[in-house]
Amino acid sequence: MSSAVAGSRLLNPSGRDFRLDFWRGLCLVDMVLVHLVYEGVKMGRILQPTLGEFTRFAAGGFIFLAGLGVSYIFLPKAADEAKRWGAYSALWRRSLYLLFVHYAASLSFIFIYPLRDYAGVYPTPLEFVGQVLLFREGSDLLLFYVIMVALSPALIEVIRRGYWWAVALASLVIFGIGQYYPYALSLPIQQNFMVLLWQMIFVMGMLAGVALPKWDALALRSKLKWALAAGGALALIEIAEFTPLGWQIGLTFEKCPLSWGEAARYLALTVTIMMVTDLVWRWIAHSHPVGFLTRLGRRSLAVYVAHVWVVAMVLAVARRTEWLGAWQALLAAGAVGMLWVWTRVLDTLSEAPKHRGEEPSLRQAFWSVSGAAVAGIALLFTIHASLPFWQHDRMAKMLAKVKAPVNLVGEVADASDADAFDPEPGPLPNMPYDDVTPEDVAA
Repeated sequence: MSSAVAGSRLLNPSGRDFRLDFWRGLCLVDMVLVHLVYEGVKMGRILQPTLGEFTRFAAGGFIFLAGLGVSYIFLPKAADEAKRWGAYSALWRRSLYLLFVHYAASLSFIFIYPLRDYAGVYPTPLEFVGQVLLFREGSDLLLFYVIMVALSPALIEVIRRGYWWAVALASLVIFGIGQYYPYALSLPIQQNFMVLLWQMIFVMGMLAGVALPKWDALALRSKLKWALAAGGALALIEIAEFTPLGWQIGLTFEKCPLSWGEAARYLALTVTIMMVTDLVWRWIAHSHPVGFLTRLGRRSLAVYVAHVWVVAMVLAVARRTEWLGAWQALLAAGAVGMLWVWTRVLDTLSEAPKHRGEEPSLRQAFWSVSGAAVAGIALLFTIHASLPFWQHDRMAKMLAKVKAPVNLVGEVADASDADAFDPEPGPLPNMPYDDVTPEDVAA
């Protein structure tokens, strides 16, 4: 048994592979930091470009690990004929559950408006609910998961039969088509994670899940060679991105729509991080930082939904503390800490004894705490929406005192009728200066 697998089993006697939770936790932390950087939180001259460009991998890494987890967990079950349809049914139920979470999370996001000092017209409840139900409002990442998890049984069945190469080839072809028609087959809400493009990251993650047991069986020297190869590929891709080399070879790096260069960067960076951390897993598995990240990754879905709220709260503080400058990086640490506290609350509720000997349910705890949080924010939203906005913003208060400009449309129309345009102008007026001839200019 490899050291990585042994380390994971020492951490969890039930056989759960903590490496997956650790890698998901890394993605969640990176996701929070990247969102804060892009929203304008000041991180300093070094952290700002590092987090915003050089080490940014959360979006691709999170989707890659989602695909990896599906095949890593469910492919062995699908190989057993007695468990096959049970595994596929579990994936379809998971897809339906993710759809419900998507609806619940998207409906709750309306209450983030007060935290963002929203100054526009608030949508009516029925209007907003209709937009969410029609997939026109909310987050599109969860909806992407709904689609891909629902398709996973078909992909696993093809991979199980030995045609993994056909899955990989078809995924790359679809990605190539998506370069020309990125929004084809996507729902209106999917403006960031389009199906034709991001499916390739998910499918490559599924194939990585198939290869993970083979990776665990490799000797340390072979693992080291593969890690060095992945690091070399990542270095070449980074050079192409941040030097003229990328433009010279026709490789671009755009996230929306996802380009070949950006997809390759996501894959190379994610795989390199996974390989390097696995090489040192026996030494870091019991460390406090790994335990911290593993706890976040074990509650990845709940943490992902909560991170939208946490980012909004931190941004509300950041807009009022710009005088901190680069010290606003401490707010990012606070955001990650809030997510960790959220996982502790969920763990406490799921482990609490239930009445009448009922087993603890994480989903019940999640919805109970989420419902209480949404109810509290709903009260804030109601109070904020019931007050005139000028009471909350100095600039809006000042502009409210400015008189509206006079509507001059009617007067302009009357003047244009009275003074019709004359196509034959009269004689030019006498100018108060002498004409200048070409001879004068030459002189």
